[in-house]
Amino acid sequence: VFGRALEPVYNLRDADVIVALDADFLAAGPGAMAYARQFADRRRITNGVTNLNRLYVAEPAMTPTGSVAEHRLPVRASGVEPLARALAQRLGVANAGGAAVDAPWLAAAAADLQGARGRSLVIAGQGQPAAVHALAHAINQALGNAGRTVSY
Repeated sequence: VFGRALEPVYNLRDADVIVALDADFLAAGPGAMAYARQFADRRRITNGVTNLNRLYVAEPAMTPTGSVAEHRLPVRASGVEPLARALAQRLGVANAGGAAVDAPWLAAAAADLQGARGRSLVIAGQGQPAAVHALAHAINQALGNAGRTVSY
């Protein structure tokens, strides 16, 4: 995506809305323990104050991350890329390509991401093709998340 190998590093403490595209980031992959801790910290009620994040997950099989999502969409593995393209298109990402995906999950995720610009995060799963990773990075860039909730 960037012309050289880079590893995304996520900051879940500052992410009010998280969209995981076949990404089990709470249980697998680099940083999973730290991400699980950051995610859990945002789910605590401290002194009666709540600042809970919201999690949208699209995945072909139930994962630990999907099991704690407020909004989970079962989708075939081959359907993740069209879903990512449709999400990017709804968020105004140039050259995202058009995908005919109409799901209430998609509309809700797009609206929630729009409302949390700079405080949201889109994560592509390790098993997804480069196109899905490129779309996730483009969405994060378009929403002002780069340098805030994701760095490279």
